Amino acid sequence: MKEFMEFMKLTLSDKSVHTARSYRKHLESFFSAFGVDTLDDIANIKVSDVRSYLEERKEEGLKDSSINAEIRVLKVFINWLVQNNYIENNIIEGLKFRKEPKNLATIVTKEERNSMITSCKSIKMKLMIALMFYAGLRREEIVNVKLEDFKDGRLTIHGKGRKERILAIHPYVLGLKDKYLKHRGNSYEYLFGTQQGFGGVGAGSWHKLSVGAVRNAVKRSAELAGIEPERVDKISPHTLRRTFACDLARGGIGAFQIQKALGHHDITTTQRYIAPAGADIADEALMSQEPPE
Repeated sequence: MKEFMEFMKLTLSDKSVHTARSYRKHLESFFSAFGVDTLDDIANIKVSDVRSYLEERKEEGLKDSSINAEIRVLKVFINWLVQNNYIENNIIEGLKFRKEPKNLATIVTKEERNSMITSCKSIKMKLMIALMFYAGLRREEIVNVKLEDFKDGRLTIHGKGRKERILAIHPYVLGLKDKYLKHRGNSYEYLFGTQQGFGGVGAGSWHKLSVGAVRNAVKRSAELAGIEPERVDKISPHTLRRTFACDLARGGIGAFQIQKALGHHDITTTQRYIAPAGADIADEALMSQEPPE
């Protein structure tokens, strides 16, 4: 369906590869379930049919958060079709999101953060983890950092949707970077690279690190830090980014400034990130109240 391909092309120009892949997966599952081949097939779907489809997904064991992710993608795609006059009516108008349990997201403590950094076996891994904790980089942003992006103690970060932001980098992290580059001993353009294996075409040449390697590094650093296995399972690159936001909130930085540091389009997303810090801030405020004389 050429309209779907057009939509995916626009999505790739504005979103990360990871997000675009998620859009494609959700929409192709939807097309398969309803036998969609043309726009007419989409226009003939009723909202009640979509509700039944999602209820079946729930019975298959899909969590409410995952179902809501599918709904979000459907809403974006169907709204795009209507706005571009590919279909007349919004076939999912009135489709509501499911209520999700409001559990606070996982963040790590200051002690765990320090241990995750200092326990790393290599300076490369230590720098990578420190950058996520002290600058809140996404894993896609980590692999795209170039040497030229560092200037006068600041880092230009190439974020989602080709948006850039500039952050001051902690002297400790800059020191790790200088030590790492001295150890690396070459001028490869990306900060984090790895060499091709030996024996094949291009053996010994440098190439960008994969986002999977970033995820593995985070898991490994948590294990080396001695964090309980149950918590290690919940720690991801996004956990480090969320911890960065909460550390700023605890330090008295406002949501607007944190939004700019994270590169969020919508401040409500930032507010969700810093929610775990709310209890700590409230506790501190409560305990600092003066008793009567």
